[in-house]
Amino acid sequence: MIRLTVLYNLAPGQDEDAFLQWRLGEHQHENASQPGVVRTDFAIARGVWPEDATRPYRFMTTADWPDMASFEQAFYEEN
Repeated sequence: MIRLTVLYNLAPGQDEDAFLQWRLGEHQHENASQPGVVRTDFAIARGVWPEDATRPYRFMTTADWPDMASFEQAFYEEN
């Protein structure tokens, strides 16, 4: 299995509520519809440990493919 993990923050000033509506709706469907994807997920980092640490990112997206060939087809070949 190949897992792509993307850790990220929104740019300053972006509307987080609007982003979440898009990310959890339209974009989640787009991610799940990519060729060969067997699973995709989204998460929000709400806290850190230890409590005084700086949170390096707020959001995480993962996508899984069954093998390297299907991952490469999804990313490197024109569909």
